[in-house]
Amino acid sequence: MAAAGAGPKPGGGEALVSFVTKLPDAFQVPEEELVVPSNLERYGLSEVVNRLLAREKSTSQLASIAR
Repeated sequence: MAAAGAGPKPGGGEALVSFVTKLPDAFQVPEEELVVPSNLERYGLSEVVNRLLAREKSTSQLASIAR
């Protein structure tokens, strides 16, 4: 169990977000909370999700190569 207050903390002009979906595993991203600028619009949020998906894909590809 994490200590109280151990997670990311948004500051002024920032928001704490997490992304959740019921889509297949290919579209799952880490459930960890992220701090993002509060002025992000649709395109900015899409960039965040796309980068998370790319990161997960890279990690899973490396794991499959290591097997």
